[in-house]
Amino acid sequence: MKSESRVPKMYRKGTKDWEEQYNMLHDDGVTCADCRSVNRCKSFGVTTPDSDRCDFYPNRFKAAIAETRKSPIRSKGGSGMDTS
Repeated sequence: MKSESRVPKMYRKGTKDWEEQYNMLHDDGVTCADCRSVNRCKSFGVTTPDSDRCDFYPNRFKAAIAETRKSPIRSKGGSGMDTS
């Protein structure tokens, strides 16, 4: 959910400009640090991890996926399964 009050006051609600500004906002409590593209955007110099809006039009925010699955360590000739 996004708070409409976060749209800069110079934009009038109901106009195309206001809608475009609203669509660039991340949901409340979400920052660029939560996006899978934050490192790419930082390398372009267009954002900081604490930004609450996307600097690319249209908004390209995609939530980062937490890495929870670990692959087994495989050794040469082994199956990677612990058989002890």
